[in-house]
Amino acid sequence: MPLKRVEIRDLGTFRLVGGVEAHPRGRWAVYPLTRLDFEKNRYRTHLELLDLKTRTTRPLTQPDGPFRDFAPFVDPSGEWVYFLSSRDGEEKPPVLYRIAPDRGGEREKVYEPEGGVVDHAFSPDGKTLALLVARRSRKAGDKKPRPTVKEIHTLFHKLDTQGYLHDQEVSVVLLDLVTRKATLRFTSSYPGSLFSLTFSPDGDYLLLVGNLDGDAGMIEWVTHLYRLAVRGRRKPVKILPWNGNIEQAWWLEEGIVFAGSPRLPEAEFAAPTHLWFWDLSGEPEDLMADLDRSIGNALNSDVRAGAGRKVVLDRKRRQFYMVVQDGVRSSLYALDLEKRELRLLYSPRASIEGIALADRRLLLTQMDFTHPAEVYLYTPGKQRALQLTHHNDAVVQKFGFHEPEVFTFTASDGQEITGFVLFPKGRRPARIPAILEIHGGPRTTYGYGFLFEFHYLAHHGYAVMFTNPRGSAGFGMDYARAVTRHYGERDYQDLMEFVDAVLKRFKEIDPERLGVTGGSYGGFMTNWIVGHTDRFKAAVTQRSISNFLSFWGTSDIGWLFAKVEVGALPWDNLEEFWKRSPIAYAPKIQTPLLIIHSEEDYRCPVEQADQLFVALKVLGKTVRYVRFEGESHELSRSGKPLNREKRLQEIRGWFDRYLLGDEGRAKTRRRRRKRA
Repeated sequence: MPLKRVEIRDLGTFRLVGGVEAHPRGRWAVYPLTRLDFEKNRYRTHLELLDLKTRTTRPLTQPDGPFRDFAPFVDPSGEWVYFLSSRDGEEKPPVLYRIAPDRGGEREKVYEPEGGVVDHAFSPDGKTLALLVARRSRKAGDKKPRPTVKEIHTLFHKLDTQGYLHDQEVSVVLLDLVTRKATLRFTSSYPGSLFSLTFSPDGDYLLLVGNLDGDAGMIEWVTHLYRLAVRGRRKPVKILPWNGNIEQAWWLEEGIVFAGSPRLPEAEFAAPTHLWFWDLSGEPEDLMADLDRSIGNALNSDVRAGAGRKVVLDRKRRQFYMVVQDGVRSSLYALDLEKRELRLLYSPRASIEGIALADRRLLLTQMDFTHPAEVYLYTPGKQRALQLTHHNDAVVQKFGFHEPEVFTFTASDGQEITGFVLFPKGRRPARIPAILEIHGGPRTTYGYGFLFEFHYLAHHGYAVMFTNPRGSAGFGMDYARAVTRHYGERDYQDLMEFVDAVLKRFKEIDPERLGVTGGSYGGFMTNWIVGHTDRFKAAVTQRSISNFLSFWGTSDIGWLFAKVEVGALPWDNLEEFWKRSPIAYAPKIQTPLLIIHSEEDYRCPVEQADQLFVALKVLGKTVRYVRFEGESHELSRSGKPLNREKRLQEIRGWFDRYLLGDEGRAKTRRRRRKRA
């Protein structure tokens, strides 16, 4: 059977596997399964149950029903799966339910939180569930008529995908699972101030991760460890001040282990996230000091639906298992707490999305360049993982997604860099148009993650070029920090030298028909490129930075990100802010530029696009501006299905017009008539 060419709405045939959770004795696993519904312009998510003995799956909650069921977690006994659920069209916070997979039956409502659940933890005896709940203040939630005004008092007051948080509180709620009584134990009036919690081994205390120092703590955005007594009225006590970031913590009998990164001079955001041990006195010990890699997964993909756990603890066997970003792949490592021994277990040409402990084995959600995520079973000591689910096998077979060409080139300063080119399927004609894709971050990575956008462009005749310039994650701290205070220097050179290497290696690519695109940092770099070279015949900049000066004061993270990456505060070095801003080079732009931005992007605010568009219009340049209503910085990954479709149509239409000439313009007109 001939392979079918992939179209945008074929994205709706994918089934997106979310983070997996397992029965503690390895009987079954549960995970959310999501699909894009283009007809209803929404996402549909239910819970799927995987029997680990028979290796069969079945829906645990209703597919395509009125509810969106997500974020499952299993109680310590393995009797219950708890999960959050929201009803279509309702504005209320998701409700906490539970269901018993081994007994069957209907879902039970457990608790209606007054806001979104940020984190959860079971007490050692399993009778209490602690919840972190981000809720609107009671004043904001009452029905008394009030002026429609935002009164903002905190430095941190908005967050991309969540909107304005000026009236948000973060509460610790203790839920008795026998009586279903909920006790409000502590509330912080500063938004986003707590984001993780766990119980002490004796169950008498909670360990909280966050920053309760108000604006003083948020200026440098550092996090600390706090102890909160489960009973009584005392407030949390800071037990470990930390100059850096802590993501999660585990309280053991002998001390605390946490996943965190220190704030190092000149490294700042480039310092790797490691596991650290703290014995409740003295200085924490880096348990991964010999590994110049970071816990987590920085690989880019546009077919994710919820993140899985990146670190799990096997308390019985005193082992931590973790996902580590390792070059163009993510790998599985184990840390033996007794021996202080770190071992690489499994490093496929793939992206390990998340892990779960199933007795002596591990469940992985894993994707690669040609296959979206599925659930795999890994037994420590084995060389391979066994694929258990097959939600997307038929889709992959239908479209014949293929691997890119992978090669290594040497940059002008001697650094070896891996590059990729995804060619159109089948016989390569002469003079193929090509598009340079640039990732965001900058500390993310292109590699063995599935990217629908790349396959879509390749299926429609383009060669897609992508690489990881200096500043990318996965290649060590020095590589990641090379762009700090040097945006537009070595990173720009790496990208231009990569394109040179591609053209030298693959003669079938037409050097006169090159395009460039990227989002976030990739949008910044797209803007920078067209202001410094005319080698590209068309460009699409997405959710970009054009002006670091205004970004500093308008982004949800701008006051710190811009200070670190530019290396100063605006009033201390205005010249440097302007020098690093692509808009400063607008008069030099000759490349036709399409600007794509979301109106509710709080990471790179829409004013960045406004400025660039107005500048290019005033200068008489060729520019088009597409603003998406109701979308955030995550448009390409989790935007409304019809908006994701429109975005890809705009990108391809722009490149067709300027890289394919009359033929491309005719194609674009035919597509528009068909849609109408």
